[in-house]
Amino acid sequence: DINTGENVNYRETTTWYDGTAMNDAKVDGVIYIKKNSKYYRRTFDNLISTSLVKKTMVELRAITETEILMLKMGVYKSVVLEGYFNHLDTPRSVVYSLSNSTLPDNSGNIIRVGNVVFETPIFDKIPVWLFGVLPSNPPYLNSEQIEKIDIPFIPLYFDGSYNFFREYVFAGNSIYGNNREKTILNFPQSDGIVFSRNFNQEVGSPEYLKYILKKEFKNFSIRALGNPFNMLKSNVSFETIAYSTFENLDIKSNESLFYSHIPPTENNYYMYTNIFRNIICETQNAIFENI
Repeated sequence: DINTGENVNYRETTTWYDGTAMNDAKVDGVIYIKKNSKYYRRTFDNLISTSLVKKTMVELRAITETEILMLKMGVYKSVVLEGYFNHLDTPRSVVYSLSNSTLPDNSGNIIRVGNVVFETPIFDKIPVWLFGVLPSNPPYLNSEQIEKIDIPFIPLYFDGSYNFFREYVFAGNSIYGNNREKTILNFPQSDGIVFSRNFNQEVGSPEYLKYILKKEFKNFSIRALGNPFNMLKSNVSFETIAYSTFENLDIKSNESLFYSHIPPTENNYYMYTNIFRNIICETQNAIFENI
């Protein structure tokens, strides 16, 4: 091999890996070569590894055309990503496979490199480190990365202490931590979790009805300069948060912990039929304000 210096074997072929006829456009100089008007394909009988290993997301996005071809040929079965920003900065590796998904690149479970899509499955929860939200990150980077997670209805899972530069705009996910002693969400310059997203079109409801139902916020601590849970901010409103659970939380701020800037009226109750259980509260203001 002219690139690695290792001894390799080639066999004459008239077809490409997908069964189509060989031509000069399909010669890549590594897997397929041409010599004396004949085409040859490299053999991989002694390949030890069945996975292509990449140390960081940057390396994955720099995958070569030859490596992609080897994935398509089945020489490599998958891509194993061992870190996000730095090698081994995630709790464990992520296995990506080639995919036919039409979803956009989200820097997490869907990665697009040119016309090639890599996907890793998400099941019952979304570990935020899959999207590069890491305890080791500076606050601005965590705020940037968490905004890329736009997969509603599947809970976000945090494990560790995370610093954020700005508030997190609630995107429809329940939020779980490992436990409230070990999982801490820090917002030293802002509110914490802010419910300012308009969900009316996403849930198929009429324009006037904007609600969040059956969400869970469990097993984490939250520290914020402003309101840890800001239920209604500025003039972006929804009608209710209902049938949701706030459990095993440790909440600390000098401001009100659960806050709405508009008081409820006879016809509008911003929170009702929710469960609040086993919550440690520390504030110099109110626990609930305008709720």
